Amino acid sequence: MSRSTSHDLLYGRNPVLETLRSRRREVHNLVVQQGLDPSPTVEKILAEADRQQIPFAWRSRQEMDNRVRNHQGVQLQVGPYPYVELTEILELAQSTVSRHLKMLEECGLLERRKKGLWVEYRIAPSPDGNMQRRL
Repeated sequence: MSRSTSHDLLYGRNPVLETLRSRRREVHNLVVQQGLDPSPTVEKILAEADRQQIPFAWRSRQEMDNRVRNHQGVQLQVGPYPYVELTEILELAQSTVSRHLKMLEECGLLERRKKGLWVEYRIAPSPDGNMQRRL
């Protein structure tokens, strides 16, 4: 999937509100359920979308249910999550993060792939699909 065509659909009042507040992801549009009872959270979502000039549309519950259930009356179409250094997220030194990633790889929890100067890690697939047993 390329960055230009990658879109995620976020749903639920708190995830949508926090995504709007963080301003870390490119937001394409907001969909709100027609006839939705205005709650304080929904009011905050609409106000934040208005502040950021995000296009939004009203849709029936059935239309929204066709995309995803349990949406709580709001759906947000966003671009990919931006790249962030793991050291920045964890607020740890590069050497500390590297050491822990190596340990997780040695335990079979991560897979490592060298890509030029970069190293990519991903969660290793579990043979039985149960990650909890592996921990």
